[in-house]
Amino acid sequence: MFDTVDSNGNGTLCRDEFVQFSKYVLAASCSLKVPHCAPVNIEQMFMAFDEDGDGTLTWAETWQAISPLLTLVKKKMFQWKIESKFDP
Repeated sequence: MFDTVDSNGNGTLCRDEFVQFSKYVLAASCSLKVPHCAPVNIEQMFMAFDEDGDGTLTWAETWQAISPLLTLVKKKMFQWKIESKFDP
């Protein structure tokens, strides 16, 4: 997924690439009704995740930022799968 969002292929996400990526992840999370999903300031997220302050996000910085959210999404999807087995 990172490579898809890294449109110029330089191995990092610039601000614009991060904005597109964030909109996708947040929309998916909110549509799954993931707990704690709320509107956020993407610019503030970018600055918070850019640990070295170079204006780009490496894969490691991006993963550290999104892995908790992806864990919640996976748990929610698993829960839906279990619940659907018991639906009439």
